[in-house]
Amino acid sequence: MQRHAEAVATKCNVVMVNVIEDPNLSKEKFEMNRSTINGVDTLQIYTKPGVSKLSKWSRFFKGYDRAMQQILTDFKPDVIHGNVFFPIGIVAKKWSGRLQIPMVFTEHLTAYLPMNQHKLKSKHLRSIKSAAALTSKILPVSHDLKNAMQGLDIGSKYEVVPNVVDTTLFKPSFEDRDKKRIIHVSTAKDFHKNVSGILRTITELKKRRSDFELLIISDGDLTPHRKLAAELNIEDVVVFEEEQPIAEIGVKMGKSDLFLLFSNFENLPCVIIEALSAGLPVVSTDVGGIPEMLDASNGKMVKPNDEKALLENIVEVLDSKSYDTNEISIQAQGKYSIDAVSSQLVKIYKEVIATP
Repeated sequence: MQRHAEAVATKCNVVMVNVIEDPNLSKEKFEMNRSTINGVDTLQIYTKPGVSKLSKWSRFFKGYDRAMQQILTDFKPDVIHGNVFFPIGIVAKKWSGRLQIPMVFTEHLTAYLPMNQHKLKSKHLRSIKSAAALTSKILPVSHDLKNAMQGLDIGSKYEVVPNVVDTTLFKPSFEDRDKKRIIHVSTAKDFHKNVSGILRTITELKKRRSDFELLIISDGDLTPHRKLAAELNIEDVVVFEEEQPIAEIGVKMGKSDLFLLFSNFENLPCVIIEALSAGLPVVSTDVGGIPEMLDASNGKMVKPNDEKALLENIVEVLDSKSYDTNEISIQAQGKYSIDAVSSQLVKIYKEVIATP
């Protein structure tokens, strides 16, 4: 949501609201902080954690009420743009009705996907459907997610709006190196991203060639992956790096040769958008919205867990001369840039505001 807000803030007045639990609050149950973050007027309400689920949720909703009351001292919004239906749909529904203004919702949860629907609690789904019924436009980040949500009979008015990339940070940057660089950026949660499958594949790639390195950057726990890399004897070709500023990741992507993702499920991964904007061909699994992003001009796809196919496609892309770095970047920026996505969102705002 932060990136969408930053994009829209280039064209509209935007106030982004977050309610955050803070156990360090001393006496007051609520504390308000308003600041500008990356060009976005941001109102953060800190709440003291409740001693029970009831008090926790009560403070959560009261926090949003306080934020809306503060905003109304400055202006009345024209539209409410929520992010993820549960639980924000409850807040948006209340204030949309009270102010008689439309609401739209961006949705990107993988819980709607068929393999994850068992994680959706029935009471949460009822709340989601209630908010969706009053939403002027539901904005899933991919057609695949749209189809999954429609299959659950959630709302009716949809328009796909993709994730956004800052093209000033993610762009091609050529560098002469002795080895080709494969890059992977993720949370490193193995049930989701299958990093262990990547490492086993790299073990096989090392048996064929030595002109490459794999850079793995993660804000998650890399300990089990470091251990596996040692067991597989690939520490000489795999570099692990911890969480770092997005600008640094942009530089490293721009100087890489291939982006690699081997996820078991996805929606529309920002990391692929960033890699394409940086001009990288991508090898990934064909899950979620990824087939909407990749074609023969910018990468290859394999089935989840197919390590043999992953290996062959990595080799083919590393050796290929057919990928045009600049063209990959230009095509991605035309779809996912701040200007492209913000223009689509502003058009939607105008439509829902004008609709009685």
